[in-house]
Amino acid sequence: MGSIVFTDSNKLDSTRYNHGNSLLTILTIYPTGVYIECMDSTARKKADVRLARIEGQVKGIRNMVESGRYCVDILLQLSAVISALKRVEDLVMESHLNTCVVDALQSDDEAQRSEKIKEVMDVMATFRRQ
Repeated sequence: MGSIVFTDSNKLDSTRYNHGNSLLTILTIYPTGVYIECMDSTARKKADVRLARIEGQVKGIRNMVESGRYCVDILLQLSAVISALKRVEDLVMESHLNTCVVDALQSDDEAQRSEKIKEVMDVMATFRRQ
């Protein structure tokens, strides 16, 4: 199994894998503002349950398409999946606001607060375009 090492200053992720007698290291640079495992465990579990259900719905829709079901029936199922995804989106946004954003706003770092507010505004702008 690999291990992940984080450094706060430059958000480096170093994953090491054993490959035979050698150790492979894969580095990924995360941009500023990217946090790993910020979602609380309750929200993560709720999202996972909902996403598993959505996955099943999408498989069902795929079967409907393959079997030549009536287009309106397929459209109704697609609408249900879209609504379910929006509920997951709301759950993730609420978790983000209650964890990452609250932490940033309570910080003494003005740059961190400003960055987090800009991030939320950018996400909201994306939602409005949908």
